[in-house]
Amino acid sequence: MAAIWDAIIVGARCAGAVTALCLARRGHRVLVLDRAHFPSDTLSTHFFGRETVLRLADLDLLDPVLATGAPPLTRMRVAAPDAGVEFTGRFRPLLGFAAGYCVRRILLDDILVRAARAAGAEVREGVTVTGLIWHEGQVGGVVAQDHRRRYTELGQVVVGADGRHSWMARWVRAPAYLSAPATAPCYYAYYRGLAGPRDVVEQFHTDRRDYVLFPTNDDLTCVLVALPQSEVGTYRMQHERHFEADLRAVRELADRCADAERVGPVRGATDLESYLRVPAGPGWLLVGDAAVHVHPLTARGIGLAVRDALLLAEALATALEGLRPPQEALAEYHHLRDLESRPAYEEALRAAERTGRPLPPPVLRLWSALAAQPEAADRYVSGELAQPVDGRKATDEAPTPDRATL
Repeated sequence: MAAIWDAIIVGARCAGAVTALCLARRGHRVLVLDRAHFPSDTLSTHFFGRETVLRLADLDLLDPVLATGAPPLTRMRVAAPDAGVEFTGRFRPLLGFAAGYCVRRILLDDILVRAARAAGAEVREGVTVTGLIWHEGQVGGVVAQDHRRRYTELGQVVVGADGRHSWMARWVRAPAYLSAPATAPCYYAYYRGLAGPRDVVEQFHTDRRDYVLFPTNDDLTCVLVALPQSEVGTYRMQHERHFEADLRAVRELADRCADAERVGPVRGATDLESYLRVPAGPGWLLVGDAAVHVHPLTARGIGLAVRDALLLAEALATALEGLRPPQEALAEYHHLRDLESRPAYEEALRAAERTGRPLPPPVLRLWSALAAQPEAADRYVSGELAQPVDGRKATDEAPTPDRATL
């Protein structure tokens, strides 16, 4: 079966677009298919930190991202009003970058799609992939459908970058070797004119809810509320009313939102399972949320998607170019991915499991100590201090992917 494309990528948002961009810049023939049209929004947190800013700069994409007008976020404030503790830390410089950003996905994804096209990738919008083509036990292409026709495309490898409800992962039966059931549903909305500083990410933990405030484009602030999974049934029936009531339940948030205007609906996700999947098999690969989903309460999704796309593109390019055996290159991608993804998975899961409960004593002691030590607070928010484990057990080692061939 003759392959036409070096890589077919299903999904054109963060992970898919960056993978396509990097492969195309190395001269590979890349086809990207997405059922959406761009620019368009998607359900997602928007924050990314200094590491991702550095990676976007390396890709020559930082200027258009900054042109969106999202304010630089140089600090993080953490408050637990029910426990009477709070601290603020400043992000420490990382190779000259000392700020993160919160860019709405309707803008960020469009920037990445345009960059992939400019690099030479063929990006087709409004196309749904309805199945895979198999040949002798290996994926060799896709079946696609647009508004005019149903057709097939052949490729050396098919990459699933189709998000946390990935059909690719289902079709190839990619096993999850770490997983946790849905916990801490999240709802968010945008507010214009919300009082307070616009250079700081703010996290509030109460005994009932968790809140995160991200200043973003157009004088908007993305306000997120997380709640216990046990309450989701009643909450989602009237989620806008419950959301507004939750903001009024914290005095500081009530005061700051008093003169703010909500822009758009309250959106939410209630099925926030966490997992790490085997990302490679015969003729197929997974990247982004299709491969790894960490709970959004810690806002690591965009950063992990970009990082993993860069790792995957490098591994795949070296395999396609005959520089390394495919199984060796893709096993290294899996290993390097998990070096950051596994700790991020555990950290986010711990944060999600604290939702709706008083702070555990180890966390309360740490936050109280950070309130008295500004330099340590800077290191903590910059990811340079270990997170308390709350008694959780270490996870098993990840399996080596089988038959990771092209």
